[in-house]
Amino acid sequence: MFTKKELEFIRLLSSCNAVLIQRLPVNASVIPLVLLLQTLDADANGREVSVKQLFSSVPFSEMGVRVHFRRLIHQGWIEITAHPGDSRCKLVKASRRLIETFNKTVADFPNVSVAQTSSILPSLSLATIVCGFFVD
Repeated sequence: MFTKKELEFIRLLSSCNAVLIQRLPVNASVIPLVLLLQTLDADANGREVSVKQLFSSVPFSEMGVRVHFRRLIHQGWIEITAHPGDSRCKLVKASRRLIETFNKTVADFPNVSVAQTSSILPSLSLATIVCGFFVD
């Protein structure tokens, strides 16, 4: 059914799920988690992402995304900044709160090896990983 590598990966994601649910504002929807992960990914890789780009990068309705997006801003998980070259455009950034929570979460997984899991990840999109494994 599953290879040993796939089972280890599923266990890793399940462990991450348990911790993320405790520390991040996931509630009953996977949308906030996807928004937070997409925002962290952009920040970590030095990419600017606009609100419009973020909304179009996730496989959910705009209305659903908007509701969770506003809540994440209000609760201080993500921040909106002005685009330096276009006053009409707003950029999404990970807040200090999100970065610190993420760093603490990573510290709680000392045995996680990126090399062990990276061979599976290229064939999966972020949405597939999150929707497939990060739901209660």
